[in-house]
Amino acid sequence: MFSTPNIVPKYAGLAAEINEAYARKHGYEFVHEVQYIDPDDRATQVWSMVDLIRRHLDTADAIFYLDSDAVFNLQERPLD
Repeated sequence: MFSTPNIVPKYAGLAAEINEAYARKHGYEFVHEVQYIDPDDRATQVWSMVDLIRRHLDTADAIFYLDSDAVFNLQERPLD
């Protein structure tokens, strides 16, 4: 999960807590990276997400990317 610092106190922090609990429950690793990006620089925002995924490709069996406003609302169901 990737967020900018300005949205963490608004909603991304709570979403990260929910998603981390889901990941822990099902034995998944959860990564929430928070990084400042100029809000007018949409290209950097998009490529930061790609870079986050690329950095974890060598150590993960699978990667599931979530937007900062997405949560797992069915905590009892695993991804598979």
